[in-house]
Amino acid sequence: MAMVYQLVGTKSISVSIQRQYVQTDLKVWNISLDKTTVYVGEPITLTIHIETTSGDTLINVKYEVYMDNSLIHSDELRSLGGGVSKDIDVTIDTSGMSPGKHTIMVKMYKELMPAI
Repeated sequence: MAMVYQLVGTKSISVSIQRQYVQTDLKVWNISLDKTTVYVGEPITLTIHIETTSGDTLINVKYEVYMDNSLIHSDELRSLGGGVSKDIDVTIDTSGMSPGKHTIMVKMYKELMPAI
């Protein structure tokens, strides 16, 4: 006797096939100050140093500078390719700040973009 089968359902799964890129990434990023002691009102220069790995993709980088947990500066670097080394200087105005120890923090973000 022949077997009879009844369909009980179907399932699908998707696959995305893409060109393989060697992704550019942030290899190094460091921060430094030109001075660690200043008088109120004297500017400070913060240097953010970034390097990217070699790669076929471009990245956008966004950075934010905080003084004592308050955002004081933000900016973006667009379309950085692989093998880039760059220094970003940010001047910090200390006018109106109280004397004492303050903490500067930098947050770095990246957004990958496909190669063109």
